[in-house]
Amino acid sequence: MYKGLFMDFGGVIADEGYRDGLHKIADKYNIASDIFFKKCADLIYESGYITGDCNQERYFTEIRRFFQIDIKDEEFENMILNSFKIRYSILEIVDRIRGRGVITAILSDQTDWLDRLDSKYRFFRFFDYVFNSYHIKMGKRDEKTFIYVADKVGLKTSEIIFIDDQSPNVERAKRSGMNAVCIADENEIINFLKRNFKEV
Repeated sequence: MYKGLFMDFGGVIADEGYRDGLHKIADKYNIASDIFFKKCADLIYESGYITGDCNQERYFTEIRRFFQIDIKDEEFENMILNSFKIRYSILEIVDRIRGRGVITAILSDQTDWLDRLDSKYRFFRFFDYVFNSYHIKMGKRDEKTFIYVADKVGLKTSEIIFIDDQSPNVERAKRSGMNAVCIADENEIINFLKRNFKEV
């Protein structure tokens, strides 16, 4: 029996608002969306924003400078954050799993946006732990992160199921010993949880 359920935020607990928001911005400013997304995703790591080593203003400034676009911080932030749609049907199942004594956690490469989203939607309450790269100063690109979070909750990696929508993260989690799966579709996630945590 699994003792822990760890889940990514964007693409699992919620629709992938970061990607969707960036695509909307790219469309508005006539930039190829795949190029815009890749560069923004690289910069969020390179700038240190993902691990709390710089703030949103600096991150947005780097993007504006690279693409030569005139977009205000407020518009940039709103187009990203408003694109996250919480999947409450998944949270209802997580709540039942947690009620059976399984440790539940968010494990997300995110920024202070995650805290702002929780202030609005109140989804942290469904989880025992929230491991946000912005606060723990390490992300899922580092394989040691998976061992670190397992140790923090007092479990072996082999006792944890981890769901993420990005296959590189899943592969690193597997190498750490976690039972990791790559799923993004809401209904598929629900069915997976029902299969692996009986009576939910």
